[in-house]
Amino acid sequence: MTLNHLSLMFIIGDPVLFMGYAVFNLYALIVIAIPFHRCETWAWYATWILPVGLAAAAALAGDPNIAPFYYGVAAACVLGLLLTMRDFFAVAHQVAHHIP
Repeated sequence: MTLNHLSLMFIIGDPVLFMGYAVFNLYALIVIAIPFHRCETWAWYATWILPVGLAAAAALAGDPNIAPFYYGVAAACVLGLLLTMRDFFAVAHQVAHHIP
């Protein structure tokens, strides 16, 4: 899917439309599948690439019909990250200090 959306960025006249999809798919492929699931601390920080990429796509879109969607998805991503932060770092703290 990442390659599909990256190619559509160059094939179709409006590349910004597919930028967010390409960022999301690449992120999901690299980070969410394994290290985020394992509660690796770096994966939580790397997850911020997704809302930043989506917000950048919204800013570059120049289309008032597309930008709110991207900003909305970026806001949902930020909310999800903030909601998982306490539990995520509690697990990382337990692992670092060998707490059962």
